[in-house]
Amino acid sequence: MKTINIIKLALLAGLVMPIHSFGQSNFYYTFDNEKIHLTPLIAKFAVEFPDGVIESSFLQNNVGYNKINSNVYLVTDTTSIHNIAATYFITPVYTTNDGLEMYLTSRIVLKFNNNVNQNAKSNIINSNNLQYIKTTSVYEMYSCTNALNTAKLIYESGLVKFCHPDFISPNVQPFYTPNDAYFGMQFYLHNTGQQINDGHSGTNDADIDAPEAWDITKGDPNVVVAVIDEGVTSDHPDLPNTRQVRLNGSNFGGGSPDDPSPVSSLTSGNNHGNACAGIIGATQDNNEGITGKLLPYAKLCL
Repeated sequence: MKTINIIKLALLAGLVMPIHSFGQSNFYYTFDNEKIHLTPLIAKFAVEFPDGVIESSFLQNNVGYNKINSNVYLVTDTTSIHNIAATYFITPVYTTNDGLEMYLTSRIVLKFNNNVNQNAKSNIINSNNLQYIKTTSVYEMYSCTNALNTAKLIYESGLVKFCHPDFISPNVQPFYTPNDAYFGMQFYLHNTGQQINDGHSGTNDADIDAPEAWDITKGDPNVVVAVIDEGVTSDHPDLPNTRQVRLNGSNFGGGSPDDPSPVSSLTSGNNHGNACAGIIGATQDNNEGITGKLLPYAKLCL
């Protein structure tokens, strides 16, 4: 099963959370100032083993399971979990109104409002027994005893822009992935730490999040981008003339003034214009070459 961490899961080492601690009747979390209502599933639980687990222990104790990731497992019966490992964390499995399963963790993420002073922040942290994990440019992450209730209480304080649990959902679809032959090497669009053609490897997530953007929009064919460079090949396989605006008089270099094509030369790479235009807007999903950044359907004016 392919699992996507909405924000990466990790739980407090040594914490054992009994099921009955999640007894609230109104299950929801907030996202974009809206309440996302949750329904707990009957006899379906997520179990986190912070110190790891020997999978054969499930079979030895007749516990059926599905593996979610290296430390999280889905079970329907928790009565023998204590025989499997000394340290574990159990939460119900919830579903949203559209049927998305959500596995709760002991983490919450939040962002305080800009006008909240340090004393107010400390009061929120101490009164909710939050354990600091990390700070990023987007959020602060803490662990706590009951992430769902704690996140609700903090959000309702009015001191935060957002506060919600750190969920795992196995049903979230991956970000859009084009079929272009060399997309896997375009680390600047989607960096997984992959090795590229010069033998170097990228740094995971050091990119412009292009697949995430493509889930929102792939550009507008009415947009025209000017490319001022060494020219672009007419009817290039990744830049067909239907997506090129080839203007008369646009060639200020060698060759015909009315033909903005690269000029063959023994001293020039000739293809710098093609490379730049391709990075901007190479055709997406044509099973060849690369894909353009955020404008794979825009027109290029040469």
